[in-house]
Amino acid sequence: MMNQRDSAVRLPSWLIAASLVAVVIATLTYFITTNNDNTDEASPQSEPTQTSDAPESDSPPDDEKTDDGQRATGDSDGPAEKAKPDEQQAKQDAEPEKKQQKPEKKKQPQPEVAPDATVDVYNNSGITNLAASASGDVQSAGFVVGGVDNWYGAIPSTTVYYPPGMEEQAKLLADTLGVGRMLPAVAPMSGDRLSLILTAAI
Repeated sequence: MMNQRDSAVRLPSWLIAASLVAVVIATLTYFITTNNDNTDEASPQSEPTQTSDAPESDSPPDDEKTDDGQRATGDSDGPAEKAKPDEQQAKQDAEPEKKQQKPEKKKQPQPEVAPDATVDVYNNSGITNLAASASGDVQSAGFVVGGVDNWYGAIPSTTVYYPPGMEEQAKLLADTLGVGRMLPAVAPMSGDRLSLILTAAI
């Protein structure tokens, strides 16, 4: 007769090993599945924090801050840069004022000498009535004819003689009549009149 120990079914060792492996695999599968389920269940809770409907902060993103900062800087620098042309314009506006405050002194033209003398006309040539005819030219030049006569003496060429203080009037008379010789008056010439002595027609 077989005893109770012999009656027990003995499983082969390979089957036992396979069972153990199956148990281990099942256990690992259970833990992995449980962890994945926990992760999947937890993920919806974390998503609202990332994609919450809470209003965004008024502060713009970093890129926008940088752009706005640059724009703000540009705006602040703008007036400073515009101030330079304004200063130059102010200087340019001030320069004409300075010029107006200090006008250049213009040279005043010297007054023209007006005929203001009496002239005695003398004939020292062989031409008859030369002094009388020349007196008309003297009057046309604006001078007053004091007298007409003949001059006796040797005069090299037609000359205008002038007493002291009447040189300008003598020059004006000589230039008007085209006489190229002027000398101070000598006796017996008048001391307050010009003397025109003619040696030829003028």
